Amino acid sequence: MKRYPTVFSMGASDCVGSAGVQADIKTVSSLGAYACAATTSVVVQNTEGGIENLHLVPTDFIKKQIKVVMEDIRPDVVKIGFVNDVNIIKTIAEGLRKYHPRFVVFDPVIFTVEGIRMLEKDAIKAIQDELFHFTNLITMTLEEAEILTNIKVSTMEKMRETAQNLAQMSNMTILLRGHCPENNHRYHILRLPNDEEWIYDLEDLSFPHIHGIGSTFSAAVAAFIALGKTFKEAIEEAQEYIINVIISGKNIRIGHSGNSLCHTFNPKKMVVIDSTF
Repeated sequence: MKRYPTVFSMGASDCVGSAGVQADIKTVSSLGAYACAATTSVVVQNTEGGIENLHLVPTDFIKKQIKVVMEDIRPDVVKIGFVNDVNIIKTIAEGLRKYHPRFVVFDPVIFTVEGIRMLEKDAIKAIQDELFHFTNLITMTLEEAEILTNIKVSTMEKMRETAQNLAQMSNMTILLRGHCPENNHRYHILRLPNDEEWIYDLEDLSFPHIHGIGSTFSAAVAAFIALGKTFKEAIEEAQEYIINVIISGKNIRIGHSGNSLCHTFNPKKMVVIDSTF
């Protein structure tokens, strides 16, 4: 029996299609894997990141979405995005505890790329208490890491220390991304709980504030893991993908946004693998 490598995205719906589960589905599909999703909230926002309203999906309905996908499709990787309600966080944790997915990639959206804070203290604590146990890889910005560790990042050494503390505290692999204030270089630091570390200096690359970059990057990582890559390989290939997504959408207007992301700049054929189920 043959099947597709599959990524199951859990997170918010974005009506303009730039972020959330819509961006995840575009990204995963364009990389040759199969995408499915459970919507946890419906966000009314524009391409510039302005949020007008947010509707939480009832937890019973979320639970049913998770049940159907996990029991029917049995995805290779679960990717969790924006979740901001304690009861929804606990519902997702219950599903992870029940179904034991092989890989979980978590992109906790504490701040949007526009700098809007999306999570309050109770939701952050619930994420740490409920979801970190089930996560294999967490991707986060420097600003989000500062909230979780109470370490103010001002130098490269502080950035490395923050990634190390997060990896040891949670016993999971951390990808920390952002501009270091010391030299304004953009770094990606991949840190494993066993103290293995890879540092990527993206000095010459411009990462503008485009709505949906975080969702797209973490979804690409999840897709590459589903396609059989190691964490390190998945990070490196996702970096190359997001750069091309940005370059291909540069100066192309979607709505009132000055730039957009071109998720499907070079869509891949669907990958088919032997079923191991």
